Order: sequence, then C-alpha cells, then structure tokens
Amino acid sequence: MQAILIKIVNRKESKAGKECEIEEDTSLARAAGYEVSEALILRPKRYPLGKGKIEELSKRDEESVIFLNELTSSQKFRLQKALKKEVIDFYELILKVFEEHAFSREAKLQIELARTRKRMPYIKKEIGVRVKEEHPGFSGGGEYIIRSHISNIRKRISKLQKELELYEKRKDIERQKRRNIISLAGYTNSGKSTLFNSLTRSSQKANDEPFTTLQTKSRALYLYEKRFIINDTIGFIRNLPSELIVPFRVTLRDIVDSDIILIIVDISEKIEEIEKKIEICTSTLRDIGVNKEKTKMIAVFNKIDKIEEERVYEIMDSLSITMPYVPISAMDGKNLGTLKDMVTSLLLQG
Repeated sequence: MQAILIKIVNRKESKAGKECEIEEDTSLARAAGYEVSEALILRPKRYPLGKGKIEELSKRDEESVIFLNELTSSQKFRLQKALKKEVIDFYELILKVFEEHAFSREAKLQIELARTRKRMPYIKKEIGVRVKEEHPGFSGGGEYIIRSHISNIRKRISKLQKELELYEKRKDIERQKRRNIISLAGYTNSGKSTLFNSLTRSSQKANDEPFTTLQTKSRALYLYEKRFIINDTIGFIRNLPSELIVPFRVTLRDIVDSDIILIIVDISEKIEEIEKKIEICTSTLRDIGVNKEKTKMIAVFNKIDKIEEERVYEIMDSLSITMPYVPISAMDGKNLGTLKDMVTSLLLQG
C-alpha cells in the first residue's frame, strides 16, 4: 500500500533537525508494510493541516496518509473524511509494526489493548455521525446505539486487562525464582538480538527491521561457572508514546526488575545521534520505573567492526557518560570477554 508521510513541526523547530527522525520514521512505515512515496516536513498555520494542503493531498494517488505526530480522534475523523484515504498517526504506526512481530498470545493481547483504547473515542464519533446520517432526528435511538457499542468496547478492554494481569502474576512468580538478571536494552536496531545470540549461542531472529524483539526472550548464561539469566527486550525509539507503557508493562517489567542493564548503542552512527539515543534510552528507562540507585548499568558500544579503531576511541572520549562502558562487536565477538568480566564484577559486588 502506497503512503505519504507527514511530519508536522512548530515554528520554533528546525526542519533540518528533523531529517534523521524522518529517516527513522520511514523505516518504521516500511516495516509496517507501506511503500513510502514521499516524506514531507510541514509547518502549517493551522494544526494539523489547512484547507489548501488537505485539498492538495486528496488529489494524490497514495492510499494512505501517515502523520508522524499524534492526532486526536476528532482530527483523524475529519482528515479521513476530507481526504477519503486511510489516515493513521504515529501511535497507530508503531502498533502496526508491533503486529508484524507479534507471535505470542501475550504480545497480541497487549497490542489489542493499546489499539482498542486508542480507537474508542474515534469509534464513538464515527458511530454518532453514522447514526445521525442513517436516522436523522432519531436522537434517542442513536444514543442507545452509541452507548451499546461503547459498553461492548469497555467490556473487551476489561477482559484484555484481566488476561494480561494473569500473565503478569505468572511472570512475577517466575521472576521471584530468578537471581542475577541481566537485561539488554537499547535503541531498536542497535544489535541487541545479535549480542544476545553471541552470549547465549542462540539463534533468535536478528535483522535491520525495528521491533524484531517484541516479547522478552530469556536464556541462562554461565559466566565463570556462575549462572545468570539474560533477557533480550523490546527496542526503544524516539518519541515512544507514553500511553504504550501501560499495555506493555508486562514486557517492560522484565527490564525494571533487572540487576544490571546493558544499554546497547550503535557506535557506527554520527556522534550527535549516539548522544540522542543514549539520552532516549536512559530517559525511557527512567519513565518505566528503573531505579538508577538500585540497578547497575553499562553502556555497550556495539558495531566497532564497522569503523576504524582510532575512530572508536575518539567517539567514546567525546561522549560525556557517567556509567561504565565497553566497545564491542557482537557480530565477530570482539571484546565480549571484557564485557563478561565487567558484568560479573558489577553483579558480584552486590
């Protein structure tokens, strides 16, 4: 399905500064199954779009318009009606990518809960308009139809929540039995799954698509005859909608309950991107409830095989980070011994 991407920026934001974000968002759209024809950065006088731009978009051939911002249900409803095309926002785009990688019952429940919560105000408005068009002047019956639909949606949300609570209780029991938990966290596409495979000799899917890890994968890891549990967790992204934290708390709790977190960073990127992504990772960890005083962290600069050795140390010297760090290549195994020594030392310190 062909789609045009639209990023709305305010008058204080620089269009040039959004180019990296557009590149990242384009890869998200492609991972969701869209063929991206064009990506526009707009600064309209009226949010989200003025009448002239809506008319212009309505004449284009793309079947879908993807807004790389969040829309209210009213905004989406009006745009979809005016454009006569599928309209989705950033939140829905992420859910579509999640769906591509949701294979477990737990992951599918989390996605359905997030989608249903998001769509409820839109459905309410859509049903209201449809009832008025089909039954003009029949407001009493219309109100009953709307209330009936919303009641069914709320019942479904309640059922999904209860099912996920059962998953959470079961996982809590499993966590209580575990000790010395290591979690791999970091930006999507940083090489978490590749490192997980290298450390555990597993064959988990690892490629360039975002969110290949949606459900936490856990394996035993033996370091110097001591047994640890290592988790490969969901990747972070820029501007992760805060509303996704609630339905995905079952998955995110695996990170929160860790003894040590390895923050995986792609060192082959530009320095400003590396700094941004470290900040995104640390702030996301803070948002989901990780206690920095209780949980130890190591910055793992991955993909050193992609750049010259001198450049690796130039980059690390230019970054201002307070946590321990180590450069590695998860692909060819370079410096994995150093990483294992650092992990073991920090965990045995208690």
